[in-house]
Amino acid sequence: MKSICAVAVLLTFVMAIGLWGCAGKHHEESQAMELPKKSIERYIEVSSVAEGTQAEAIGIQAGDILLKYDGKELGTISDLHEAIKAATGDDVIIVVKRDGNPISLSAKPGKIGVMLKTVAEVHRMPDAKIIEGIDPLSWESEETISYIACVRRVLAHYGEQYEYMYLMGISGAAFRLHFFGGWCSSSPDPTCGFDCSKAVYEALGRKTEHHFMNHDNFEMPDALTEPEMRQKITEAIDRDIPVIAIDIVQIPEWGIITGYQNDKQDLFCRSYFDPEMEDYNVVEKMPWVTVMIGEKGEALSGEEAVKQSLAIAQYLGRAEKFDQYYSGIAGFEQWIASLEEMSAPMEAAAPRSMDDIMNAMQANAWIYE
Repeated sequence: MKSICAVAVLLTFVMAIGLWGCAGKHHEESQAMELPKKSIERYIEVSSVAEGTQAEAIGIQAGDILLKYDGKELGTISDLHEAIKAATGDDVIIVVKRDGNPISLSAKPGKIGVMLKTVAEVHRMPDAKIIEGIDPLSWESEETISYIACVRRVLAHYGEQYEYMYLMGISGAAFRLHFFGGWCSSSPDPTCGFDCSKAVYEALGRKTEHHFMNHDNFEMPDALTEPEMRQKITEAIDRDIPVIAIDIVQIPEWGIITGYQNDKQDLFCRSYFDPEMEDYNVVEKMPWVTVMIGEKGEALSGEEAVKQSLAIAQYLGRAEKFDQYYSGIAGFEQWIASLEEMSAPMEAAAPRSMDDIMNAMQANAWIYE
């Protein structure tokens, strides 16, 4: 476990000087005579600058707002990642706003060494249809398995109050360890490999409706188009059903779609990247998986739910693999072997790019957490 802890601590340091950030402030807007053109206005603000990085060298300061990177306008941290990936020259121009004035700074392409937060101003329009009262999602809540956290909040909306750890238990997610040999950050997701979500809905007697949209390497023959997915989401909102969805703000993580406005083109949500916002966030990307928790049927008794969870724990511990995810003891063994390979001296291992190393460290941190 010492090697696991060491890599996890190292990752924490690397991410601290990287480009990850979290959603930030919300500014209450009074209704004006003319409606705002956008549901939400986002910009990214530098919260801190790491010592010894090129951000410090070129004069970026905490409080600066990043406007452009290599000519590309920035509104979210995802925009910045894409701009960095697309940069091809030997130098790039970073435009920041400081004290209301734009400043152009010359830098080398690549990570610049800052911590960022997304600052957002949300504007509710007269045609907004919103499910109120969905509790915020936050890493600080220690509900780190985002799918289960979303299930808890949707059930609370239906008047059913459950503890997070109870849902982790009856689903089997509390006993689940999966490891993908190629360092996949989805290894801890309870819907990948062995799908724990089926157990939680069976225990609670809840029917569900799932919808899928083709995305990158995720393809299904009967997948919805983007307009069809939007229609399914807005129809659920009209029926007072919050929609659990993946990859709606910043990076692929589960969140909850809570409403719509602007002729149903803009979707409100709760995500793990808006902890300081007083209002709901607004979806950045159309999700490629959605789950609607529907009507309630016959639930398992408390004793039956506990028996089911313990049976899942035993099954997960003994099974070697689900799809491409190693499970239980086999998962631990693969995890340790992969950590040893990653920790080997560069000359003794296969060549590794910086992207491969960062991907492995990020995946390790998620699995460890």
